[in-house]
Amino acid sequence: MTERAAQLIDHVFPYVPVRQWVLTVPHALRYRLGYDHNLCRRVHEVFRRALFRHYRDRCAQPEGQSGSVTFIQRFNSALGLSPHFHLVAIDGVFSADRAEQPRFTAAAEPSDLDVAAVLASTRAGVARLLRALGLDQREDEAAEDPLTLETPALAAFYGGSIVDRSALDSSRSAQRLGAAPNAPWVDAPRIRHSHQDGFDLHAGRALDADDRSGLDKLLRYGGRPASAQDRLALHKDGRVSLTLKRPYHDGTTKILFTPTAFLERLAALIPKPRKNLVIYSGVLAPNAKLRRQVVHYGRGKVASDAAPGTHADRERDDEAASALRPAERPNYAWAQLMQRSFGIDVLLCKHCGGRLRLLCAITRPETVRTILRSLGLPAEVDEPAPARAPPDDFMFETA
Repeated sequence: MTERAAQLIDHVFPYVPVRQWVLTVPHALRYRLGYDHNLCRRVHEVFRRALFRHYRDRCAQPEGQSGSVTFIQRFNSALGLSPHFHLVAIDGVFSADRAEQPRFTAAAEPSDLDVAAVLASTRAGVARLLRALGLDQREDEAAEDPLTLETPALAAFYGGSIVDRSALDSSRSAQRLGAAPNAPWVDAPRIRHSHQDGFDLHAGRALDADDRSGLDKLLRYGGRPASAQDRLALHKDGRVSLTLKRPYHDGTTKILFTPTAFLERLAALIPKPRKNLVIYSGVLAPNAKLRRQVVHYGRGKVASDAAPGTHADRERDDEAASALRPAERPNYAWAQLMQRSFGIDVLLCKHCGGRLRLLCAITRPETVRTILRSLGLPAEVDEPAPARAPPDDFMFETA
């Protein structure tokens, strides 16, 4: 997560305003997008085209090009299967002058009506796509389901995860805990947000060109895992507790899963192998004509009208970033990622302020054991306990 965000900030996103657009699709479509990655990519392409048209119209640049990086997230806050798109877009368009140098035109802040127009165009495009593929959304339940034919157990996990049910025991569902978990759902209106026929689009998060710290947080949010480790706990009765990052509108703060239901949720969140969940589009795509010039746009310059305390001094910002990444090595060192993520320089000596360095690597087992014993630490690996038998209700039967 941190390495991906660092790579995007240091090598991909230029110094221009950005905006996050989050698209959520109806429940009936989530199931199919969960296992059909090609369809998921095509739905994203419909969304991206509608958004880029909005930027060209908004900037009055018919030939202008925008760019984006999209994170396809497969989960919601309750670990349910919910494929949706976090699209971080350049908030404007680039156009090339006669010397083939990029010129940026910033877009005005979108209104609620603009967001609704983008969503309406996306919804219509997705409907046309589903009809062309014979997967009309209204008839999705009756359509042939390749996943059920190929892997019926996994198909049941997908379906149960979406509707909050256990596939192995239909009587079980995740238990909600909180102030009033059975209270009616209350949804407060939000700005730059639209909801149409199960499709939902939100565009309320925007960042200035110099807010690289905010961009880092936004990109790490897009590439985050399904849950943080410290929000999961194992109860004495064997159930798994998930503490929500933000309480639901009905007061729910925690969700309890049986061990089997918890494993079902995790199984449904795993994508198929070798499927890319990060998509580069427009001028940020690897083969874009202007990409080389765009990714360097604004670097090494100083914004004279920026307020003190911001990231306005871009030369200093670039020097600091260069100090954290060796130019001759494409990967980031673990210590560098820890510094970017937690603000802790683990190679800084707390006594003299000097830089720590690796002297040697101890690889001989007997030497390692001697050092561990001298420190009072276990020197031998415990024998793993034998695996327990599956529970009686584990058997899964298909019709």
